[in-house]
Amino acid sequence: MSATVPPEQPVLIVDDDTDSREALALLLKHEGYRVAMAANGQEALSYLHAGPSPCLILLDLKMPVMDGWEFLQRQQAEEHLANIPVLAISGGADWRTIDSLRGAVGWFTKPIRIEALLAEMEQWCQARPYERGRQSKRDGRDAAQPPPPGGPE
Repeated sequence: MSATVPPEQPVLIVDDDTDSREALALLLKHEGYRVAMAANGQEALSYLHAGPSPCLILLDLKMPVMDGWEFLQRQQAEEHLANIPVLAISGGADWRTIDSLRGAVGWFTKPIRIEALLAEMEQWCQARPYERGRQSKRDGRDAAQPPPPGGPE
């Protein structure tokens, strides 16, 4: 795992299975991520309209009320939401076709390989720029100072 620090933006977990949702949330919190949760696509859209924009959405596909496929369609139809990356997650879903996941940046099957998920999340949830300075404190630079030109970050 890298030394990056997760961002202020939360990761939104959308899953109707309470145990799965809470277990994943606990794991991500342990890794330092802020987490928001929704039990279905409709709750997720409500959160996105009212809450802070997440750095990433982890989306189960098979859910009651509004499933993951419908959520993706609605999310992609709203310009201010369409740029939020989505990783689709499902256990035994009929996956329909990969084309039906238009808008998702990737997908995982349950059980999730945690190391692979965290690596993928790091691609979408970058560290805050000022945190790199704090990590550089070991080499004598002030946490608030940018690295010297051509020097290590």
